[in-house]
Amino acid sequence: MSEKEQVNERKLLIFESHLDNLLYKVKCQGRPDCNYTVKNFRKTFDGSYCKITGKCYAGHPFEIMQTQPRMGKFASGNLQLAASLLLSGANFLKIKEFMDIFGLVSISEKSYYRYQSNFLFPSIDLAWRTNQKSSFEVRKNKQICISGDGQCDSPGHSAKYCVYSIMDCVTDTILDFEVVQRSQCSSSVAMEKHAFGIVMDRLINNGLDINIFASDRHVGIRKMMETSFKHIDHQFDIWHYAKSLKKKLTKASKMKLSKQISPWVDKIGLHFWWCVKTCDSNEDLFHEKWFSLLYHICNKHEWDGNLYCKCAHTRIAEESEDKQYLWLIQDTPPFTNIEKIVKSKQLTKDIPHLIHGCHTGALETFHSLALKYRTKRIHFGMDGMEARTKLAALTNNNNTERLQARVRVSRSNTEEVETKRTKLYVPKGRNRWIVRNVYEKYSVDFMTEIIEDVLKIAGGKLTHDWQSRTPLLPPNIANLERPNKDVIKQMKINRFRYGKN
Repeated sequence: MSEKEQVNERKLLIFESHLDNLLYKVKCQGRPDCNYTVKNFRKTFDGSYCKITGKCYAGHPFEIMQTQPRMGKFASGNLQLAASLLLSGANFLKIKEFMDIFGLVSISEKSYYRYQSNFLFPSIDLAWRTNQKSSFEVRKNKQICISGDGQCDSPGHSAKYCVYSIMDCVTDTILDFEVVQRSQCSSSVAMEKHAFGIVMDRLINNGLDINIFASDRHVGIRKMMETSFKHIDHQFDIWHYAKSLKKKLTKASKMKLSKQISPWVDKIGLHFWWCVKTCDSNEDLFHEKWFSLLYHICNKHEWDGNLYCKCAHTRIAEESEDKQYLWLIQDTPPFTNIEKIVKSKQLTKDIPHLIHGCHTGALETFHSLALKYRTKRIHFGMDGMEARTKLAALTNNNNTERLQARVRVSRSNTEEVETKRTKLYVPKGRNRWIVRNVYEKYSVDFMTEIIEDVLKIAGGKLTHDWQSRTPLLPPNIANLERPNKDVIKQMKINRFRYGKN
């Protein structure tokens, strides 16, 4: 049976008592002329694999069956079980507990981690490198626009790992990533910058012509782009920038005599998005459209300008002015506070980094997907972090053309209409409902080939050159040398120890 047939074959659960009843009906296989049935039998287990031998009433010993095919020294079912566990993003201890409760015979924790290192990680690496090589070949001799962002394995400054991922902004394909451990950097804050430098150098060395790079306003990355990668146009993520602007406006609206700013916060945020969308990558046009906000909020919709001198909205009816708009008066505290934000030196300096309208929304979606494979609630080793990130990248890259899901809706007794699926939800931090599109489920068909490679490696039919990063890194991120456990136990202070006789 081929590896593909083994992977695609259905697997069945059977209760042991039902299996025993079947075994007692088996005729002797030791002698072709013996018609006696099995008198007794013996089961030998290796994880989920079971080999059954027995004797007939005439005393002839023979092998009755093996519950799984074998790949060299290893049972195919054990390998597939371990592979399915990892490829689904599950945690071994949880699945093991489930199997123990259910009474299902399974592999041990030691076997699972041995399979991980010897077969699973190499097969995932082969699939990732094949996918990445194809992505690089498609983009060679072409200018590309990419986005990058870091994701830590835990919130705050206690993170042990930082994963920096690079995505093609046009196709939403993950091109590369780098996992950095805290011990590789001077501080946890420096991990993102360090990972960014490694992955950018690797992309350039692979011959990719990067025209635009979009990221958040990380100080270290911004400085590195100005020095080491100054030939690349660095753009800021406009979603993060708009969020920062609205945060500043909200803070200003809580100042004394500035409550009139509140109704304008969302409107100014929308105006920022409109400026980015309609400036045609022209800095001067963006500048004039953005500053036109200061005329509009004072109910002045025409002014002297070079590229933009009149509001683009339709005429506002006079009778509705007082009801819908809280117009501001120039040189009053609300107007002055808005003007400080709109005309800030930092924002004016950042305009060249905003005009292309780049944002990292698709990369944020990828980060959410990655949490399925490497949740922040469980600690993984360096090899586990890399392998699970590769799985997330492969899942993303094999589903970049997902369509919006469809559902059949009955509009009459005889007619059924297929419509695109949507759902209502309230975003975090907002007080209104919005509509979100519902897309088709992620396809995991590509994982079948990974499991096939696992079986081929175990059977000696496929070789690999994957190497573990674990031996190259310190065993932990503590700055102190690991002490003797017994010494620490003696030093442990119990608050109830004092006062005893």
